[in-house]
Amino acid sequence: MKGREMHWENTPAQLTDAEVRALALHDPDEEWELRADFTPAAAELADALRSTALGTVEGDGYGCGHGATWLLPPHLLQVPAPLAQAIAGVELGLPEGPWPEFGRTQCPIDWPELIDAHPDALTWNHAMLENNLGAGADAISTAYRILAARGCRPSMDVCLWVESDARIAIEPLALFADDTVVDVVLRGQVDEILVASGRPRNLLRDDEPGGYWCLEAA
Repeated sequence: MKGREMHWENTPAQLTDAEVRALALHDPDEEWELRADFTPAAAELADALRSTALGTVEGDGYGCGHGATWLLPPHLLQVPAPLAQAIAGVELGLPEGPWPEFGRTQCPIDWPELIDAHPDALTWNHAMLENNLGAGADAISTAYRILAARGCRPSMDVCLWVESDARIAIEPLALFADDTVVDVVLRGQVDEILVASGRPRNLLRDDEPGGYWCLEAA
């Protein structure tokens, strides 16, 4: 991303900084403090993605936009390419956190593989993982790959953020697997991997059966 200019001025989704601030932020002061650490390209990308998400969708009858979804529009499909290819045509949920979060998805994307293959464009959101009481990125990746190797068709519920260097940061909220394949032994193995990385055992699930692990804060 660095060194490449991005221009969104002629797109219908472009909003002014003031409009982005009014639409998007739980804590405007915090956002403008964060901006100081962002490259100009990263801040521009975050504004473009977040304003597109919040400014071009219609909800399902709720004034707050609850239940609304949005698609990555054609003028953003090259930014960044690995993410664009993964979520092209995927309906994204609206961001629930502050700037620079821009969406959420449960699309069955192999995030560990995608991040490993494109570390210059994608990363885990390590700060949010730490704030969410453990379960480090390496442990989550290991758990995902064990489930995939056992034919459990794992997937994740993730939030999408822009990093200060314009990479896209993936924040996993939950890990899912096929209930019909996950047995008690495998479920326990995944439990131990996540607990060993710092996730409290009592926060691993919300009484959900089968293949489900909660990774967000309580």
